[in-house]
Amino acid sequence: MRIYRDPIYLNKEALTPIANSFGIEVDTSIEVDTRDSTNKKGGFDAKATIPGTSVGAGFNIGGGTESEISQKRTVTAHPGAALNNLIEKLQEEESLIDLSDKQAITKDEQAITKSALIEIESDWELSPVTDQGRMLNLVLKQLLQNPNNIPKKVPVELIRDALEPRPTDENQKLIFIKTSEPTNDMTVIALLDSEWLVGNNTEDDLEEDRTFFGLVETFKPEGEFYSLEKHFTRGLNRALRRKVDLKRLYESVELSEEDLKFHGPLVVIKVIAVYP
Repeated sequence: MRIYRDPIYLNKEALTPIANSFGIEVDTSIEVDTRDSTNKKGGFDAKATIPGTSVGAGFNIGGGTESEISQKRTVTAHPGAALNNLIEKLQEEESLIDLSDKQAITKDEQAITKSALIEIESDWELSPVTDQGRMLNLVLKQLLQNPNNIPKKVPVELIRDALEPRPTDENQKLIFIKTSEPTNDMTVIALLDSEWLVGNNTEDDLEEDRTFFGLVETFKPEGEFYSLEKHFTRGLNRALRRKVDLKRLYESVELSEEDLKFHGPLVVIKVIAVYP
């Protein structure tokens, strides 16, 4: 039985090269040219062709063309269909790691390696560090205007701005954590970008029981850690980093360097799609 996955989050930028490597097109358009004609004997010709190919179909009754009507339409391959075809192909080839709660596995059964494709059906929750990261981004915007403009404590207006609904055109790094009981004592965190939410969905729609599909960004064993610092300080170039006291910057939004760290054993997923 084929299952259709209706994504509520879909990163087409990440999906496209992976799907293409399996011969699956994403967002491709084919122009179909349809020609209908009547003839002198009252007959009728109908023919449809796809430019660039030899494909054609039609029928003929009578003969002698009198007039012709030409129509063009565009057929588009939906990225959701490409996603489903990709996952089906990965499952057929047994090259998709499944860390779902229902699929209890050990590290020896399926190796978790960097850039491996992975699917996880579980309960998820938005990490509080997501909102702290948004406040950090707001402070960075002030810094870009004036490198010396680091507040000593969280300004009231900054808190107010952070609590405002996010503009639809503002991309926000979303950090989700797998909340169900781990199958092998491993933490799973998922990285998403709000710009790829489908339709009217929000980050709230990604919580609870959802399936996350993506690439393994990294795996950290016990004793090592993964830091989110690079995701929340992208606005700082090297020259500005040398001038800015990051510890003071973090303190200005009631954040510490430790708050941005997740300790192993853990796997970090760059999410391509989320579906119920």
